[in-house]
Amino acid sequence: MGRRLPWRSKLLAAALGVALYAFPEGCAAAGNYAVFTAHYVHRAQVETELLARIQALPPARRQQGATIGQAVAALNRSILALYTEDQELAASAKPLPPQRIAGDLLPALGRARAGAAAVIEACSRAPYRSAAWHARVANIVASSRAVERQIAAEIARDAAAAGRARFRKSSLVQRDALQNAVARLQTTAISMLDAWLLLADSAWAGSQPATAQGLAYTAAEISIPAKGQGPAEDTVGVPPRVTDASGQVLPDTGTYRLQGPPGSRGVKVDGLIGTLEVRSGATPGQYTVKYTQGRATEQVTVQIVP
Repeated sequence: MGRRLPWRSKLLAAALGVALYAFPEGCAAAGNYAVFTAHYVHRAQVETELLARIQALPPARRQQGATIGQAVAALNRSILALYTEDQELAASAKPLPPQRIAGDLLPALGRARAGAAAVIEACSRAPYRSAAWHARVANIVASSRAVERQIAAEIARDAAAAGRARFRKSSLVQRDALQNAVARLQTTAISMLDAWLLLADSAWAGSQPATAQGLAYTAAEISIPAKGQGPAEDTVGVPPRVTDASGQVLPDTGTYRLQGPPGSRGVKVDGLIGTLEVRSGATPGQYTVKYTQGRATEQVTVQIVP
């Protein structure tokens, strides 16, 4: 593989360019689409960082697991195609021909399933290197087998859905199918890159999250919206910097959890990107957001005020 990443540049450009579109279905659709786009960009960035690590290795080492790299490249072409269709739906709010969506969606999921199979085969054939490495590989193989089963069920579900009148008539139903598939393909591609990196660089087995620090929100205080107003949001202003025991910075693949006052309601956190949402009638008080990636944790407090 070359040093330049033209397909990745296009993928990120498409993601970041979504703000140019209008949302004729209203604010709720725009809000949901903004969440989808934020998740999409976040996963694309994780992919970019993992691929950069692989490409920094000597060519001979990159060849170990190169079949996985080929499968990831095919998968990312499918991700871009599905994302483009979803943008079309967001721009027009009119459903697309169901045969067009099914013709892209089902083969894309099939490629994801084939990618999981490629990981299983490559990892199963790899020679033993160390106990830590073997444990990571065994976990990857087990996870990939589970993904194969999950994707098979998703293919059957989407194939059945594509033949129903609701799928043909509703752009929202079509967008749900596309967005779920994009998320599945991206998470599968990330897992595949992790496996490729492990095969190409045995030291990656020892690179586990050890510390997370620096997490900060844009605002430390959020006012509860008045009755009838939409939710207020606070985004992560500074993402956590996760490092392993040697100080190497790792891609951000952790999760966010929220803890509030006893019986609190009306406040939630996005588990992937950490965005806080506060609704009208929310319980005021101090809330703690905890970020976890492996054994690394970081937490911050945010005040929710009347």
